[in-house]
Amino acid sequence: MVKVAKLWPAIADDTPLDEAEEIRRVARPSDFPLGRLTESEFMGIAIPDPRFILHGLIVEKSITIVNGSRGCGKSWLVESIANEVTWGGQVGPWKVEEPVNVMFVDGEMSMSLLQTRLKMMNKGRNVRRKPKVLHFYPESYAYRIGLKRVSILDPAWREYIIGATQEFDIGLLILDNLSSLAPGIDENEKMAFDPVNRWLLELRFHDVATLMAHHTGKSGKQRGTTAHEDHVDTAIQLNETRKAKRTGKCGFVCHPTKDRASVVQGRSYTMELVEGTEGRMEFAAAEVDRGAGTKLSIAARDLEGMTWREAKDKWGVSKASFYRIRERR
Repeated sequence: MVKVAKLWPAIADDTPLDEAEEIRRVARPSDFPLGRLTESEFMGIAIPDPRFILHGLIVEKSITIVNGSRGCGKSWLVESIANEVTWGGQVGPWKVEEPVNVMFVDGEMSMSLLQTRLKMMNKGRNVRRKPKVLHFYPESYAYRIGLKRVSILDPAWREYIIGATQEFDIGLLILDNLSSLAPGIDENEKMAFDPVNRWLLELRFHDVATLMAHHTGKSGKQRGTTAHEDHVDTAIQLNETRKAKRTGKCGFVCHPTKDRASVVQGRSYTMELVEGTEGRMEFAAAEVDRGAGTKLSIAARDLEGMTWREAKDKWGVSKASFYRIRERR
């Protein structure tokens, strides 16, 4: 047997991750032995703590999925996230810690609707001063200029998207939604989705976080095979509120159904699209406080200048709950 251990460059304790990668950089993809680390080497690599892109929801290099029924507000939510992440703003209860470039791949909405919503989200802002860039790949435009339909089942499309994330320094890739961007897939067949799962992991290895929107079935639960969530770190379920169904406005309760790294920490929120700062559309949020028996715990910014009657009309909380919440601020 040929001994190759002496050919392996050693990795000392407290070696930064990027240096550890360069020490073992391979000349050929088949140089598998260089990928083996002893426990001492593995534990000695200084891996930085992951940073939040959207605090309490999306961590860098993570995979997140938002499940919800048609018309419940998934697209509003993910487009709002795309916009605020490039601003360094806030979406409901989640604040952007550090803005990053975003690539938004849309598979079904018209350009006019995408534009209209973005204008509503940016009313009163000087978009030329946006710190990061929001890149759109709207299917409705691409098809009109002669490109073939987007399909993440197609290896060529997967390769293009990875290339684009690297070329434009994308920190967050948003796919809206899986049904339209993976056309013709048998959603009950796990093997059909396996290449996409491997691609999602490859995006992670390229330092890209991915956020996917997906339709739920008639039962309100995830549609098709659970393979959609095989490599997902965080899964969020959106359930339209009774008020939203009655009024036709965008509102839902979002709660975690998978939280591998305890990013969400079991927090659920009622969220409503409202006219906020300078008339722009934004999400107001209220935490569902199950443990204390209180229906909602209103975010501090949503209490500014609000009377308890206004809070009752908006959130359905009692007078006692409203003042108890204010005392916690």
